[in-house]
Amino acid sequence: MSRDVERILQAVPIDGYIGKYVALKRKGNNLWGLCPFHNEKTPSFSVSPEKGIFKCFGCGKGGNVISFVMEYERLAFPEALRLLAEYAGITLEERGSASDEQKDKKKALADLQVWVAQLYQKQLPQSKADVYLKERGVTAGAIEHFKIGYAPNDFRFLENKLQQLLSGNPEKQKVALENLHLLGLLGTSQDSRETYNRFRGRLIFPIHDLQGNTIAFGGRILEARENTGKYINSPDSVLFQKKNTLFHLFEAKDEIRRAGTAILVEGYFDVLGLWERNIKNAVAPLGTAFTPEQAKLLKRYTDRVILFFDSDNAGIEAAFKAMNVGRGNQLTVRVTNIDSGQGKTDPFDLSRQKTTDELLMLLDDARDELSFTLWYFFHHKYNISQLSEKKRAVGDFFAHLDTLSSELERISYLEAAAPVLQIELALLKQDFRQKAKGAIAVSPSSREKEEVSKAPQVLNRSEKDIIALLLKYPNLWSKEDDLLKEHHWETENGFLLYSFFRDRFLGGEAWDWDHLTSVINLLPVGLQNDLSGLIIEYEEVFQSEQQVNSTEAEARKRLREILLTARVRELDRRQQSLLRELKIQEKVNSPKAEELALELDDVQKKAAKLRVHLLEKKN
Repeated sequence: MSRDVERILQAVPIDGYIGKYVALKRKGNNLWGLCPFHNEKTPSFSVSPEKGIFKCFGCGKGGNVISFVMEYERLAFPEALRLLAEYAGITLEERGSASDEQKDKKKALADLQVWVAQLYQKQLPQSKADVYLKERGVTAGAIEHFKIGYAPNDFRFLENKLQQLLSGNPEKQKVALENLHLLGLLGTSQDSRETYNRFRGRLIFPIHDLQGNTIAFGGRILEARENTGKYINSPDSVLFQKKNTLFHLFEAKDEIRRAGTAILVEGYFDVLGLWERNIKNAVAPLGTAFTPEQAKLLKRYTDRVILFFDSDNAGIEAAFKAMNVGRGNQLTVRVTNIDSGQGKTDPFDLSRQKTTDELLMLLDDARDELSFTLWYFFHHKYNISQLSEKKRAVGDFFAHLDTLSSELERISYLEAAAPVLQIELALLKQDFRQKAKGAIAVSPSSREKEEVSKAPQVLNRSEKDIIALLLKYPNLWSKEDDLLKEHHWETENGFLLYSFFRDRFLGGEAWDWDHLTSVINLLPVGLQNDLSGLIIEYEEVFQSEQQVNSTEAEARKRLREILLTARVRELDRRQQSLLRELKIQEKVNSPKAEELALELDDVQKKAAKLRVHLLEKKN
């Protein structure tokens, strides 16, 4: 694997690859552009072609080209490596004959899917599906964008086309037919045991993975048949798992990232209708309820989702369930407010009736989770003007509150519900506590503290200076003095980076400032970001110092000054803390005051001594 990494890093110029996604302009030694990971108007995203790294000084993300692919495409390390290998035309190191055979089989299935998709597209012109699309007002641009096709109403359409294609090779015909069965494009009748085409007489939507490969199909029937669903999808296969896939996510992911929001609709035509109104961040599940796996997939690109479902009862129930799935996966969910009095109204219908601005206004006005929940229980599901209905509504509402993750949320919901129910808040809270039967709630204070503790910390200037000097001049480690050993690292990442390289130095490893990019993939993502930024930030500093013949001795002197200054600041902070505590203890005549006074005197002497050393170093 390490050899594969080196080959990828050497074969794929980072500026060329990132330049596909970001407009880069040279400024000094580096290239700069608008960060693809957060919205900004002034470029803070820097790429160093010489070092093979990138760093955004706005959002903090950084790393090498593999890190970029992992972050941009939201892929795990092995998948990012494979994607770059395909881009560079590199064959990754062999992993054994079994995996090679599996890889060849998967490629054969993928190639067959492409062939079938193109075949269905060729059948569309002048077909019943073509007439249907025109009747619904679907444009030629949408047909091309979604690669819509048509599966003729023929039980043996695919077999006949394969026989024509592979007429001189029966063995290939046999393998291709077996693969069509594996992909679920062919089925076998339980009664007659005869083979049939699963998609017949249907308008076809290809389904893509996150790299744009065709992995499955969805089909809408054009003429109603008994015991046949309006829509069917390919069954799960080695290429396709329905619960892990969202229709149109490959095409929409960049727009979702740019907008900061995904729109979740129910079907293919809903996505298409919004796309035709230039709303291009919509995706859809594939004939199933919204799954936790799909929620995790969306979270790769955004934390915010708007549910734009049908306005009928089934659509509202689906929205309520999808909202809970989203919340369970840390998504902020809102739900569009469609007037159900108009009858069944879905996004495609509305896209025919409304302008883009009107649709955007509808999306902007979507209810947040709390508002939708109150409306769902107290207006949609129950008529709370009747006492019996009101009791049932409150019971279901309390059950929903039990699914929330914190007491703070529960209290907010109760406070919002009280005026709607026309019940005193104290009584509502009392009823809820009795219903909960003493269940222990999650402490919001402890939860909030935990979240705060997980917040990323930015390396401060002195920490950056120390690490940069140690990396540029590795010999500084050989005389690691007490000041460095005892240095108080104010951020966890600063200490972790220092420890990472210190452990390698003590273990006999050597490195070169000019080849630090090879170390990046050994680090966790947070440290990759910090190291990439540090390299880019200090590269020009060290280059300018070389021009004036800066020496290792001068670097050692500078490191000593930084450590002394940091230690003095730390002692000064301790002095201030001791003074405050001493005043408190003296007011109450506590015996602890004498102990604090002695410690304060000791700290002041140490600080004074270090200041003398610092002045000597500067002079």
